[in-house]
Formats: sequence, structure tokens, C-alpha cells
Amino acid sequence: MVKTATRFDDVNPAHTTTVGKIDDAFHRVARVAPIVTVLLGCSVILGWAFDIAVLKTVIPGFVSMKANSALSFVLAGLSLASQLEPHPSQRNITIARGLAILAASIGFLTLLEYVFGGDFRIDQLLVAATPDPGFPFWPGRMAPNTALSFALLGTALLLLDAGSRRVQAVSQASAVVTLVVGFIAVVGYACNAAALIGVAGYTTMAVHTAGGLVVLSTGVLACRPHRGLMAILARDNMAGSSLRRLLPWIFAVPFTLGWLRLRGEYAGLYGTEFGLALMITALTVALVSAAFWNAHVQVSALETREQALRAQRTSEEHFRLAIEASPTGMIMVDREGHIVLINAQTEDIFGYKRDELLGQSIEMLVPKPLRSGHFELRQAFSRDPQARPMGARRDLFGLCKDGTEVPLEIALTPMETPGGGFVLTSIVDISERKRAEEEHRRLLAELQALTKDLERRVEARTKDLEAAHETLSRSETLFRTLFDDSPVSLLQLDFSDAVAYLHQLGAHEAGDLRVRLLSDPDVVATAAAKVKTLAVNQATLELYEAATETELLGSHPKILREEALKTYRDGLLAFLDGKTSFEGETMISTRKGNSRNINFRLNVLPGGETTWSKVVVSSFDMTARVEAEGKIRASLREKEVLLKEIHHRVKNNLQVISSLLNLQASHLSDPEARKIFGESRNRVHTIALVHEKLYGSSDLSQIQFDEYVQTLVSNLCQSLDAAERDISPIVEIRGIRLPVDLAIPCGLIINELVTNSLKHAFPNKRGGRIEVVLRRDGPDRLELMVRDDGIGLPSGLDPRKAPSFGLDLVYTLAEQLRAIVDVRRDPGTAFSFVFPRTVESSLATPQ
Repeated sequence: MVKTATRFDDVNPAHTTTVGKIDDAFHRVARVAPIVTVLLGCSVILGWAFDIAVLKTVIPGFVSMKANSALSFVLAGLSLASQLEPHPSQRNITIARGLAILAASIGFLTLLEYVFGGDFRIDQLLVAATPDPGFPFWPGRMAPNTALSFALLGTALLLLDAGSRRVQAVSQASAVVTLVVGFIAVVGYACNAAALIGVAGYTTMAVHTAGGLVVLSTGVLACRPHRGLMAILARDNMAGSSLRRLLPWIFAVPFTLGWLRLRGEYAGLYGTEFGLALMITALTVALVSAAFWNAHVQVSALETREQALRAQRTSEEHFRLAIEASPTGMIMVDREGHIVLINAQTEDIFGYKRDELLGQSIEMLVPKPLRSGHFELRQAFSRDPQARPMGARRDLFGLCKDGTEVPLEIALTPMETPGGGFVLTSIVDISERKRAEEEHRRLLAELQALTKDLERRVEARTKDLEAAHETLSRSETLFRTLFDDSPVSLLQLDFSDAVAYLHQLGAHEAGDLRVRLLSDPDVVATAAAKVKTLAVNQATLELYEAATETELLGSHPKILREEALKTYRDGLLAFLDGKTSFEGETMISTRKGNSRNINFRLNVLPGGETTWSKVVVSSFDMTARVEAEGKIRASLREKEVLLKEIHHRVKNNLQVISSLLNLQASHLSDPEARKIFGESRNRVHTIALVHEKLYGSSDLSQIQFDEYVQTLVSNLCQSLDAAERDISPIVEIRGIRLPVDLAIPCGLIINELVTNSLKHAFPNKRGGRIEVVLRRDGPDRLELMVRDDGIGLPSGLDPRKAPSFGLDLVYTLAEQLRAIVDVRRDPGTAFSFVFPRTVESSLATPQ
């Protein structure tokens, strides 16, 4: 069944203010009633137990309340007290109904005793009773009207929260009848009307029994003020307010005026007719006054209500705006679980339009597997409505229009209104939070895994560090042992103060620090004075002729000579260049004043690169080697002098031979013989020229071959009149030096081929060129080429088989050089010789 939305007036919190006050008044009456009746019943039971007349009768001479009546008051009062809450717990309902059945049973059994004239032996169940004056039968039995009242009252309490409205109407009617019976008895006592306080021939109702019934029945009616007749009285409208104002006048004014009239007649102040007229007049005046007072109050109430309605409309708008503007979904549900109010956020969360949800059961938003359990939970909340979060310690999900389930966070707030009880539900879509929590859990798991991995790594690293520390300790011990026992002189120096001095100097003075070190010896000396010796080994003590370590520790320069400042300067320059090692040679003074030459190597240890605070210097005593090198250099100088003298004498001897050949040729008459002697003389001169160049060179092992060839070719051209015949010699040899064993064969080859070109290549004063080229042919070979642009060799001539001593000599020398010979004829003639560089050091690259 689809329901429409409840009026907003019924759920507006501003509207519930007045209703709440009315309900509080009824609830106070309902709470006081069981207290009064239970106390009344207990006091009467005590009166019977201890025979206290005043507790049994209240007024001397009046009928006493029977013990069963007092017990019924206690039972009924406790039953009402257990059902005071609008939604009592099941346990309280069970207790209340059990007590109501007991109270009703006492009443019904007593009525049956009167109807059938029997005795069920319940009249003196608690105490033994004495007969009442005027009614000696059935001592301790309550009056018939009292028994009826408790039977009805017990029934009213038993059916107080029955499910059917008709049954609830029976409960309220029973309470109303009990109230009327009790009030009639009170009026009977006030007016001395015996017929009103009992049934003829039977015992009468006690005065405090009548009062107790009025109070208890009023409490039962006030306990549920929104049912039946009480709903009219409790309603917050003109009818309800008028009835609440007039009802006290309706009960009190006639009762009071009737009692006063009767008292006047008893006193003899007036007769019956006058008393009746006086009562009618007073009653009319009182009722008219009540009517005018009620009208005045109604007018004021209308004005107040108009103001309240304006305030209510403002409050209503505020409430609507608050609900609509809420950042969370808001749903209001009535007691039957139907949706009566939602906001836009709810539409966004579930995907429904507003009109699709209003009037529907809240279970349509619950996933199907959970709907049956949700109905039971909703019923349990209705019995004990309290503001609280829903679904503690478990996940909640809502069912969207598209069938998907969305995780939710839900808070419930019960609200009581004139239209009934409602529950305001706050809903938050926590999908993003769930995803964030899942991401958080994932990241936490990753972090835990990383933490465990890090712990494993730290543990492994710790073990590695411990092993490294142990290794380092062994290494330090080994280093110390090697340091102390090394046959090499070792010093550990600290350059940090010197480096700090250089940094300070560079920071406070302009200019290049390197230039200062190179130009100012005082800067070097100051820096050197700041170098400290930290440790030395035994070999160092022996090198410096020191007895103890103390003599060498401290300032390092005190064991160096002044000449060592250059070494310090080079070391400091190496530091400025970022180097971590440096080596050189210097001279030191021992502690005994002796001088020693040393070769040293400086190495910066790891960790001291920036400040040079950890520097190890290894030194070797080179004094004996330096002295030996001096002796070797002196010996070499002596041998160089002797070798030059040999070359000089060889050259002179060859010149003597050349002169002898020339002298012998001058005495020959045969021109061919003179020609042969001339060629021999040139060959001897070629060899002598090599020794002449060696004699004039600083290097006695090889000659500068280009200078040698230039001189050789120039002498040949001069002797054979090349200039007059317009023959130009060209020499292309760049920076090549040859040893004697290569220079002499190459020189003789050049001599023979150039001579042949000058004699035969340019007949009839024909001019031309003769080129001599020596160049590198690959990494380990040389190419010597002699060529001219003359007439060339005869076409049928094989140079290897030519009847010429000169060409035979050329090929013989080529074999000595292990040369590959190539002869090209056109144009002119070109001889090429490619031979290996058999002596690697004989070739020098020009500097």
C-alpha cells in the first residue's frame, strides 16, 4: 500500500513545542498516579497488619478499605508504572500484563462471590478482618462497586498497548467507567448519599478507595493521551484547549456548590427551595463566567496562534531549507516505515526522484537479502527510540535505483509530533571513504611489507656493517702492522691547516691563488709550516736518522731543506687541481745534518679528499742512485768526447783518402780511369759527410737526415755544374733522423742516382729537375725516392742487368736495407726504395 507524504506541520520541530508541553503534563499525571496508589495500598496493608485504624479508614467511623482492595491498588499501580514509556520493552510489557491480570482477577472473583453467593476464601487472604458496622457478612470482602472497578481497571491495564484500536478503545472505556464509579462514590461521601457509595444490602466503598480509583483511572487515561477521548483533550487546537480549561470547572464548580448548599441546609441557614435557587444562580454565574473567560482566552489564543503560525511558517521554511541544504542525505520515516520526507542529496545517493520515494516503504532502499532483518531492527528501534548511529561495528549498504549497492553511514534521530512518532535518518555515501580506506589499507600493507623488507635490509646491512667493522679493524691492524713494519719509509701527514690557510687566503685576497703560490715563496712557506706529521714508521726513523718518533712528529718542514719548498708548492697546486695523489723528488736533512735525496709519492686516503687531513707519503732513499747517476753521466760525457774524436778522425781519414784518390786521378792519362777515380772519391766523400754531421751533432747515434742530404746534393750539383745547365735539385725530407747504419747506405744510393741523373738525364744542356724524397710509408716503413724529368733510361735497358758499377752498388745497398725497389720510366726516371725501420728509435718525430 502506497502512502502519501505526511503534512509538514506534523513533522516540523517548531510545531512540536506546544505538543511537547501538553504531553509532558499528561505524563506527569501518569507518573504521579501509580506512586500515590501504591503508597495508598501499602499504607492500608500496614494498617491491617498492625491494626492501625487511621490507616484503614482515614476518617473515624467511616468504612475501612479492605486488604484485597489495598493489594489491588499495589498491583494496578505497579502495572501502570511498568507501562509509562510510550514504547515499553517487552520485559516491562510482560510484567505489567501479569500484574494487571492479578488485579483484574481479584475484582472478577469477588464479583463472582457476590453473584453466586459463594466464598472463594480470598477475602481474608492477607489478614483476618472484622465485620464492618451494619454489614456483618463476609468480613474483609470489598464492596461490589469496588470489585467492578478493579476488574475494569485491570482490564484497562491489560489492554493498554494492544495492537487493535478497538481493543485499545475497550481499555480506555474501562478506565473511564472506573473513573465515573470512583467519582460517584466521592460525590456520595460529600453529600451523605449512601446509595452512591455502595449497593443496597452490601458493604460500601471506602472513601479513600474512591479517591484512589479516581487517581489511578486518571493515570491510565493520561498514560496514552493520543487515543480516543483523550486525543481530543490532548489535541493542540481550540477544541482541546477549551476542553482542558473548562473540564476542571465542570467537575469542581457543581461539586463545590452542591456541597456548600447541603452544608447550609444542615446548618439551618436556609430551606430546600432557597438553597436550590441559590445553587442554580451560583452555578449559572460560575458557568457564564467560565464561558466568558474561555472566550477571552480563545481570542488571546487565536492571536497567539496567528503569531505562532507565522513563526511556524518561518520555522517550517528554515526546517525545509536545513533539510534540503544538508550535505548528507536526509529521510524521515513514520512509525509504519513509510518515507514522508527526503532531500536532494538522497535523490543523488539512490538515483530516485522525490515522488518515486515519498510514501514508499523504507525497505525499498535496503538490499533484498537484508530486508526481513531490517524490519525486525526497525520494530526494535520503535520500542526504544534513541538517537544513535546505525549498524555499529558492521558495514551498511543501500540499494540504488539501478540495482547497485552503495556503502552508507546512517544516524537515526527519533521525533515525536502530533501526527505520531517519526525517525529522521541522516545518510552519508561513504563510497569515497571506503575507497580511501581500501587505498589506505593497501598502502599500509605495502608500508608494512616495505617496513619488513627494510628491517630485513637493515638487519642484513647491520651484519654487513659489523662484518665491515670487523674487516676494518683487521684492516687497520694490518695497515698499522704494514705501516710500522714496511721497509719503505711511510709518513702520515695532516694538510688540513694548510688547506684552511689557502681557503682563508683566497677568501680575503683578490687574484688567482695559483699565481700567488707560484710567485710568492712566503705563502708556500707559511702553508708548509702548517703541515703536521701524525705518524712515522721504523724505516722513516732510519731514513731521517732519528732515534724516536717524537723527533719527527709535529711540524713536517723541520725535517726538510729549503729546496723542498718547490715540492710543497707543487703539492699545494695539485690540491687546487683536485688531485688525490702526487709524486716527485726532493732533498731532506736528517736529524744528524746529513743530506739525502728521496723519491716520494703522496696519496690522500679515503675520507680526507676535501681537507687532505689523511695523507700518506711513501719515500725512497735515492741518494746512492743519484750518486751513481752522477758517475754514469760523467762517464757518458767522457765517452761522448771520445766518440766525437773518433768521428772526427774517421772523417779526416776519409778526406785524406778522397785527396789521395784525387791526386792519383790527376796522374792518369786514361779519361775512363780518371772518371772511375772521381766517382770513388765522391763515394768516400759521401761517407765522410756522415761522420762530419755526427761530429757536429749533440746526438752521436743518429743524424738529421734532411741537412745531410741537402749538403750532399748541393756538393754533387756544384761538382757537375748543375746550375750552369739549368738543373734544379729539390730535397723533400722533413724532420727525419737516421742512425749511421741507415744513413750511409741511403746516402750512397742518393749519391749514385743523383750523379747518374746529372751525367745522363739532361744531354745537350737540357734543363730539368732532380727530386730526392724520404717519407714515412706506414707505421714501420720508409720510402726513399730519387727521380728526374730527363730523357729516361733506354727502353731496352734492365737496371738490374745494366753494365754499370753504380747501379750494381745501388741494388747491393738496397738488399742491405731489405728494400723493395720500383723503377718507373715515363716521364723521366724514378727509383723508389721501401724499406723497414729496423731501428725503431732511429726515427724522431719533429717537436
